[in-house]
Amino acid sequence: MNKLTITTLLFFCSCCFLFSQTDEKLKSDIRNTGYVHSPLPLDRTKSLETFGLTKKVLVSDMLSDMEDMKKWSHKGIGDMYQTSERRISGTHSLKLVAPTVVNEFLSWGIGRGTSMASFEVGGMNWEKYNRIHFYIYPDCEGARSVYLNLYVENDGKVKVPDQYGREGFHEINLVNGQWNECYVEMPELARDKVTKISFAIEVFGKEQTMGDSLKFDIDAVELQTIENPEVVSGWKPAENRIIYSTTGYRTESEKSAIVQVNNNDGKFQLVDYITSQVAYTGKINKGKTYIGDFETIDFTNFKKDGQYMIRVGNVTTLPFYINSNIWDNSAWRVLNFMFCERCGYPVPGNMAIAILTLIVNIMDILSL
Repeated sequence: MNKLTITTLLFFCSCCFLFSQTDEKLKSDIRNTGYVHSPLPLDRTKSLETFGLTKKVLVSDMLSDMEDMKKWSHKGIGDMYQTSERRISGTHSLKLVAPTVVNEFLSWGIGRGTSMASFEVGGMNWEKYNRIHFYIYPDCEGARSVYLNLYVENDGKVKVPDQYGREGFHEINLVNGQWNECYVEMPELARDKVTKISFAIEVFGKEQTMGDSLKFDIDAVELQTIENPEVVSGWKPAENRIIYSTTGYRTESEKSAIVQVNNNDGKFQLVDYITSQVAYTGKINKGKTYIGDFETIDFTNFKKDGQYMIRVGNVTTLPFYINSNIWDNSAWRVLNFMFCERCGYPVPGNMAIAILTLIVNIMDILSL
């Protein structure tokens, strides 16, 4: 009787918790994972990378379209060569390869070995640019975590990397088997005398599912100047940005956001995402603190559940929820994150059975 009661309560509580979700898509995704038996799908439409690609490009200059390999060189394990197998611009791309198993350790690099393709920039001043833009096509059989590293070296007033090997490194997470449009913003990186950029495969060993090699096609490396680059230092948002709780706000909680919108009229609006009607209007407040001057908004007095957007001038946020159960969304995501980050991977579908078995066994011990 006790075992049945415990099982029933656990199942009932899980369902109640799930059905309190405000996000119907998340509710469906949770069900499709078998209630946290597999990773939740990534919503890339809300990612910083996707948002960055919507920024207006003011200047774009091609650094290398891979039609001429004179300034490219290779170092380390593996190989680098020009290929016409696939491309974004022109007739060629650069293919960088590395073996998944390395028998000898290098005296430099990371992990078990590095395959590095480097482009000689020649000491150019890049200060008018604030972004590097390029395309990468990974062909990594059986790999579950696919990435490539980008290195930028500067020999100007400020050295990159510095004497401690810091700055100028960026790890790019990629989707296997397709062209990835990539960029790196660099508004605060020293770049008055750039000598070299490099793409590098870092080898850390072969998983059982992986093939014998890692392959990456790289093409159309451009230098760009974009509007409203991200702010790296300090607390102020980038221009024409609204910083808000993307998870949402509880109905009875404080609700605030920070704004940095040019030519605003001193007012903000809450817009109902479903009806597109203005649900609330408030004023923008100016604040001065020891970490800077800010413009903030407060809509704590608005307590109607729903899905809304904040609008200031011509800037509108993505939709978010106001709901008493808003943190249930985060609880499920955190639980799924913990599942995905565990060392070792359980057999899909057996986790709930294992938990129930553990609880039942503990109750049996306590009843002795």
